[in-house]
Amino acid sequence: MYADPPFFHDDTTKINADIDTFMVQHGFNGFHVKINCRWFDLDQEDCSSIFSSNPNIDVRTFQALEDLITLTHAAGGMVHIWMWGDNNLNPSVRPDWGGLGGPVEMNLLNEIANRLGAIPGWTIGYGFDIEEWATQTEVTAWHDGLQSLLPQFRFLGGRPDGPQTGTNHAPYIPWNQGLDYSSYEHHKPSYDVYVAALNALPDRPVMSEDRFRTRTIPKSKDYTPEETRRGLWNSTMAGGVANIWGNLTNGGSHSTGSAPYPNKDEIKTYSLFFETRFKKDMTQLTNGTTRELMRPTNAQYVFYDTTVSIIQMDLSSMISAQPAIAVDAKLPYVKISLDTLNATLQTWTAPYTSDWAIAVGDFSQNQPPIADAGPDQTVTDLDNNGTEPVTLAGSSSSDPNGSIVNYTWTEGVTQIATGIDPTVILNVGVHPIDLIVTDNQGAMDTAKVTITVNASPLVFRVERATGDVFAKGAFIGGGADLVERINVSEPVEPGDVVELDPTKPTYYRKARGRSDLLAGVITTEPGFTLGNDAGEMEGTFNIAAQNLTNPKPQGRPLLALMGRVPVNVTTENGPILPGDLLTVASKRGYAMHCSDIKNCAGAIVGKALETLEKGEGKILVLVMSH
Repeated sequence: MYADPPFFHDDTTKINADIDTFMVQHGFNGFHVKINCRWFDLDQEDCSSIFSSNPNIDVRTFQALEDLITLTHAAGGMVHIWMWGDNNLNPSVRPDWGGLGGPVEMNLLNEIANRLGAIPGWTIGYGFDIEEWATQTEVTAWHDGLQSLLPQFRFLGGRPDGPQTGTNHAPYIPWNQGLDYSSYEHHKPSYDVYVAALNALPDRPVMSEDRFRTRTIPKSKDYTPEETRRGLWNSTMAGGVANIWGNLTNGGSHSTGSAPYPNKDEIKTYSLFFETRFKKDMTQLTNGTTRELMRPTNAQYVFYDTTVSIIQMDLSSMISAQPAIAVDAKLPYVKISLDTLNATLQTWTAPYTSDWAIAVGDFSQNQPPIADAGPDQTVTDLDNNGTEPVTLAGSSSSDPNGSIVNYTWTEGVTQIATGIDPTVILNVGVHPIDLIVTDNQGAMDTAKVTITVNASPLVFRVERATGDVFAKGAFIGGGADLVERINVSEPVEPGDVVELDPTKPTYYRKARGRSDLLAGVITTEPGFTLGNDAGEMEGTFNIAAQNLTNPKPQGRPLLALMGRVPVNVTTENGPILPGDLLTVASKRGYAMHCSDIKNCAGAIVGKALETLEKGEGKILVLVMSH
């Protein structure tokens, strides 16, 4: 249990001194700190004391956390944070904040991700007694929301209010299933309770997340210093359960944090014994009162029993004779050599009665981790944007006698990701990628994987949700013009020059001599149609079927706005040669040669592509915008 942020803000000297006291001298592996509503005001823990309905983040609180986490991690430890407290210390008491998941909390999650997300060495719990102030859906939403914002994975959890006694964890499993570690409120848990907690959800770590306190006026659930020492051994011999410890005597308090324990040397014995001997792949066993941990290699064992002078050990499955040592868990750390033990049933007689721990096997030689970057992958840029997300696969990496603490992914000299199975965005092309893994003793190994991102094979795609069309390459239509469907107020034929009908808005008619109303030319074989309504088809237009209240009948004529179109022309203003500009003729629906551009301004149909020497006819014209 560490001090509240006001007591260590802008005081790295205190943090370093506490690291020396509790991590170096006692052997604890980190600190627990509660924040509650100090997120918004360093000096106010209670949310009801924050008067704003839209409080700002207090950067001092984040500065304090950044210092604590950075210095603790550099010393080899972790910081566990309580984001909120119980029913009185979270946004559920502030409807004006939008409650849980409201804008105030979501802004805070973004700030946590931005300020702390890239700093290694911390975990976070939503709070405690969570069923008093949140639903399972709200807890899972908090987890998913924060995890999605963080740049790398963090262990996120939340503590329900049990089981305070007994081994039945079933009622609390649903609260933990959507989180990254299982959390329970145990009151002075026994070895059997720890085992039951690990077995309740065996696929994730466990924290017994009540604060195990030593107090001057103790409560029934509190610990003595001696019970603290034994609790550490029990939680580890059960298979490894995290706890929160605090001595609130001799100057310790909930605000200023734990005071040193009077039996710190004995607590340090526990830390030194397991420093290299606890492995995450160990299996716990029980033989009477003797607790046992065994590695699957059958080459390393740990035995522990309390108030005994004889310990029996079944080493019959051990692969070969192994060295062994014993340690008195109630004294400062001293190893007693047991020489070499053979692979058989063994009985060790201690020099006196005490709490004894025995380690069998060579735990000193570190074997490096084995990196596995997964199989080569080939993916396709499905949305044709030049990149594609790819999930890298480092989960098959392993460590034969320890644990992997860091996964780093690089391409060339550039780090592209960290974590076991990160998702990265890769450009189209071939990417040789290295995975570098580091174990808990600093040994490293590298594996290679090649990710190939192929360009999209799609040349045409329609987005279902929006109707947006994506095309790759040139668009080739049946015709050579850009058209749209129109409503007309009189019959029209392909090749007719048309204009706006001034007597009927949004309708068109055949052009009637020079006019600023010129619109375009009627066509039948468009290259590209704009605004084509569903169900409309090309064909003969029947003006009698037109309904003024429904201006979308099938077969409306097509108006060429630009492109190459056959046009009705006449030589009333002289022969037409290729390259001549054409304007509206006196004959309805026809175009003629424009002999004076000034007189044709605003009424240019287009440019002739063919010749008409005399009379009337139909020639190909490059229709131009007007």
